[in-house]
Amino acid sequence: MKSKLYKTIWKLYALLVLIVLSTAYSKAQNSSGYYINWNVDHTRRTIKPTIPISKSEAQNINCYYVSLDDNNRFISVKYYHSGKLSEHSSYGAFEMVREYFDGRFEDSFRDTLNQKVENSEGVYKIIYQLNEKGYWISKKLVTKNNDLINANELHSQAAAISIITRDSLNRLNTEVRLNAANDTIEDVNGFKVVHFGFNRDGYISYRKFINSDGTLKNGSLGYAQVNFQCNQNGTFFEEEFRDEDYNLITHPKLKFARVNFREFDQYGKYRRVYYIDENGYPDANRAFAVIEYYKNTSRKSGQFYDRYNKRTEDQNGISFFTFSYTKNGDPLPRNNYNLSGVLLK
Repeated sequence: MKSKLYKTIWKLYALLVLIVLSTAYSKAQNSSGYYINWNVDHTRRTIKPTIPISKSEAQNINCYYVSLDDNNRFISVKYYHSGKLSEHSSYGAFEMVREYFDGRFEDSFRDTLNQKVENSEGVYKIIYQLNEKGYWISKKLVTKNNDLINANELHSQAAAISIITRDSLNRLNTEVRLNAANDTIEDVNGFKVVHFGFNRDGYISYRKFINSDGTLKNGSLGYAQVNFQCNQNGTFFEEEFRDEDYNLITHPKLKFARVNFREFDQYGKYRRVYYIDENGYPDANRAFAVIEYYKNTSRKSGQFYDRYNKRTEDQNGISFFTFSYTKNGDPLPRNNYNLSGVLLK
């Protein structure tokens, strides 16, 4: 009897430990706190922060404080540069706050004095319309007077409206972007309708342009599809360009067909960048770059090397480059130097 009783007690204890550990893990993955990445959900279904850091680390490391409610809904995100309040975040303000309404939610911006402001692109509010399952399907960027405003989101052409479709899993499927005059805006490669694909973890695997018959079609820069590889934190570690015949193609402006980011540190910062040509070989001008960082994780400098591990210059004559910032984290113009150490203008 005692043996059976002990076994029963140990089973209950083990079950309790499992529940506690599962709950703790869940909270660790979905709790308010300091993070290096405030959102890596490429499917655009929710806000997904990654690489949590401690409060003490946040005193010196550039990071975001993400706030979630009891239902795991995003409430706000604040940006800190070297432990100080900074307005130079990826969204162009110190804080972004989300409010929920029936059939929509809205994002607005705050400065370091907690006053509502326009962000660095002049956007005062982003208004999202939701589908019947609660996922957004369109958004509008507006000014303080509720006028549409074009903004350069995701390093693409300026647009005021984004209209998307979703797949059966409610992941982003296609996107069309419009300007304030309601004209369709092509992306940098001339794509009017962009199609997306994702891996099983919800990280983006490609963006492409296809004909009505489903075949790939080249854009104005000569490629039809961009492929991505992401690590477990949702950070890109590889990007490549393919044409409509699915051959590797060198990007006419970036001057590589594939780029690899390697040697990530604990804060998700890469130390090496490898450049590959359309034949799959190391680039002739710059095989790789070595990147250095300040203690707060801001980029400090970079140096190009050839395939023989010797210092070299890229196609623009740049061999070495340095980064600098204001006290609040505002990036200053990059300084570029040639192989002889002469500052380029």
